[in-house]
Amino acid sequence: MANFEKYRLLGCPCVSLSSVEMTKKILNDLISNHTSGYTVAINAEKIMRYKSDQELFAAIEKSVLPYPDGAGAVLALKWLYGKKSIKLDMPKTALDLANTNGWRLFVLGAREDVNSTACDTIRKRYPNIQIAGRLHGFGSEDEMLQSIQMAAPQIVFMALGSPKQEMLACRMQDMQLQTLIIGCGGALDVLAGQTKRAPEFMINNNLEWLYRLYKQPSRWRRQLKLVVFLYKLMIEKVIGRQAHLQ
Repeated sequence: MANFEKYRLLGCPCVSLSSVEMTKKILNDLISNHTSGYTVAINAEKIMRYKSDQELFAAIEKSVLPYPDGAGAVLALKWLYGKKSIKLDMPKTALDLANTNGWRLFVLGAREDVNSTACDTIRKRYPNIQIAGRLHGFGSEDEMLQSIQMAAPQIVFMALGSPKQEMLACRMQDMQLQTLIIGCGGALDVLAGQTKRAPEFMINNNLEWLYRLYKQPSRWRRQLKLVVFLYKLMIEKVIGRQAHLQ
């Protein structure tokens, strides 16, 4: 079983992932052991909401793998704990691993046309993956749960937007479905060719947020939270250093 430790970033748990290979080892162990659980992508916005949003708090706390998805989480791990972590593309990592192992996948979320096109792309790029079922993101919760239960997949891609997908995944965990739920946000839009990711250079240098702001200037209010986050992170680092000196 892969060992990994959760660190607290302003209270919010997050795993430090040193490589894609480490991540694949963790995912493989979770699925091989029929773990009922879900991942949560941790970024600065979720860290800031963690203590004030009780539902999000519970969803993150109960997740089996809260992982760094944004530059804020990566920076916090480095500043507070000296941990060098990658900013992970979880959907791609999970698809690569599922293709290697021939796993069953259920694709949930997005519009019907986006969902269908994304599944077609997955079939072409990852021929060993068995798409056990799919469903757009506008059905009832009961319909979603029943469809997943009938398909009995090993992995569920859940693209319902955050925090809706985390809340649903948290409720599903109590059903012991023995499947790993990957919250994949806008990954289906990317697979369907509806949205382009940032250039590789920006992704590798934790600047994907800047690309999103360029593409969607209306996000500027959300980005202001990064300033508050960085301020709180600096205070946390100073307090931690003082405590260590004492």
